[in-house]
Amino acid sequence: MSTEPGGGAPRAQIPNELLQRLEAHDARLAALIGQLTRQTDPRGLPAVAAPVVVGVDAPIEQASGVHESRLGILVAAMVLVATLLTVSVAVFEYNADPNPSSRRGLMASFRRELISVVQVGQLNAQQRAYADSMLNAELARLIRAEIPDVPEAQRSAMLAEAEQATRAAGASSVFFQRRYLNRDGSFDMERQMGEAWSQAARETDIDARAHFLEADMLRANASFLTNLVFWLTMAVCVFELVGNLHPRRRLIRIGSAAAATVGVLLVAALLGMYLIA
Repeated sequence: MSTEPGGGAPRAQIPNELLQRLEAHDARLAALIGQLTRQTDPRGLPAVAAPVVVGVDAPIEQASGVHESRLGILVAAMVLVATLLTVSVAVFEYNADPNPSSRRGLMASFRRELISVVQVGQLNAQQRAYADSMLNAELARLIRAEIPDVPEAQRSAMLAEAEQATRAAGASSVFFQRRYLNRDGSFDMERQMGEAWSQAARETDIDARAHFLEADMLRANASFLTNLVFWLTMAVCVFELVGNLHPRRRLIRIGSAAAATVGVLLVAALLGMYLIA
């Protein structure tokens, strides 16, 4: 039975499988040391590797790698531009919310109807007061015109009745504005209603039509911006697909990237026109 130098265990006692593993490990270690030795010079600096000539495939592969790198940079830049445009369009779409304008239009419409009801009630009350005043004034005039033709005993009663009608006419005239009377004594209802509406328009907002038109315009703008967001999302999806396509499908990659880039530039132009308008 033989022993290893240095007083180790007998070689026959070591299993064959373990010996094979140790020999394979020693072989790999020796190969690695040899490779490191060849790649470094005696001074410890990396040695210049000899040029390896592999035919004409190397320049082609190098040019293809450069092309793919440029395409990847372009795609990444356009994805960033599309993302920024999407955020900008979302901000503008939030500002184009038609709901506040619609609410203002509804409130103005409600105030207009309320003022209309109040003004019609006031106009009717003034018309009644005007009619009562004109009726009592006419009655007093007729009574005074008949006094000379009646007996003396009845004149005092008729005078009292005429005075009462005159006082009633004066009392009724307090409840309507005499500045709306025409020269012929008629009451100008249209003038009173027009001035009432003018005063109401100065004091409060009753122009519902303007608010509804603004809401319609904002709805159109929001729809336009939503379409822009849709096309930007499609462009980003195309850019992501371009990055996942195989590099050998160069024509599809370049065509898809070009179409998505044109779409992003078109959306940017439309957004600029929207801001200018």
